[in-house]
Amino acid sequence: MLSFAPPDTNVPTAADSFERTSSRDLQVFDSQFREIVHSSNCRSQFLTMYDMFKRQANLLTQLSSVPDDWNGYGSPAPSAEAIGIAKTILNTLWTERLLPRRVLPSAEGGVALVFSSANENRAVIETLNSNEAFILIYDRSGNSRTFDWPGSRQVQHEYLLSLKDHLKGARLAVA
Repeated sequence: MLSFAPPDTNVPTAADSFERTSSRDLQVFDSQFREIVHSSNCRSQFLTMYDMFKRQANLLTQLSSVPDDWNGYGSPAPSAEAIGIAKTILNTLWTERLLPRRVLPSAEGGVALVFSSANENRAVIETLNSNEAFILIYDRSGNSRTFDWPGSRQVQHEYLLSLKDHLKGARLAVA
């Protein structure tokens, strides 16, 4: 008997509760059904993330129209160079399937790519008008670490793996 039940993964599956008497056709149907559901879920997650990436890339472009003193505290507008560096970093983040929650002008002058998570950990990648870029990872207990954005792709990959772990809840080493 074929039964449909959504397991804990929220992916509906078909299972034959009388496996000993299942037919070859039913087994083929079951494997095809699982493949279709899995592929549609993967495609949906990819497209959702791709839409988010495109929106953030558009927001970066729009930051070129932010005026000086945009926050009322004298903060300079993001420079074209800072926006360009942020776009390059956003493309790198896309290849790692790690996207910020928000793209904002930085109070220091530049662009802030802001990350948050369901736990206490947060992060920001900032590109400044001085053409510097850095990663700040922190938690809501006041612990933080700052890294300069590396030029090497290998080091960027390692830093982004650390960032992913941090956002998943890894604790910051307190010195």
